[in-house]
Amino acid sequence: MDKWKILGYIAAIFSPVPTGIVAGYCLYLEKKYKKTGRNVLILAVIWGIITIALAGTLPTI
Repeated sequence: MDKWKILGYIAAIFSPVPTGIVAGYCLYLEKKYKKTGRNVLILAVIWGIITIALAGTLPTI
């Protein structure tokens, strides 16, 4: 696997908004990484929605 693909997926998982979205968009703009960029964008958006939904339901201290 290419280092840029790995970097994109790591960014999408650990920091989905905005880093994952930016990394996915940058990969999407490159012809060689178009499919990976689309996957990273989708992963970042879905993971960001899940994170925001969970953060709203967690009890505060």
